[in-house]
Amino acid sequence: MSRLFSSAYRVPIIAVVFFLVFAVISNVAGTFHAAKTLETVKFEEGVPTDVDVHLDFEPERFHLEQFQNVGRYLGWHDGYAVILNADPDALRSLARKYWVERITAHQEVPA
Repeated sequence: MSRLFSSAYRVPIIAVVFFLVFAVISNVAGTFHAAKTLETVKFEEGVPTDVDVHLDFEPERFHLEQFQNVGRYLGWHDGYAVILNADPDALRSLARKYWVERITAHQEVPA
């Protein structure tokens, strides 16, 4: 047992344990963030829905590609992106992203 924690193995073992703990904490934090982000969206399982994804910043190409992976990206309007026919599972995955402020059901804006 003392050879397992000799100086040659100590740093790699501590690094692996640190990264495993970090991964578990990140996963738990992402789950709580997704639940908070999606709390106002009511959707049926397997039925695509229209949503607004609110951000604190104007999205860049990376963010737009993430939106397109979820559903049909309609455009950016006053702090939120409109995504039509969003897949519920992909929407849950998007909600785990730290840069997503909140996701709400899409409301048609009168012209």
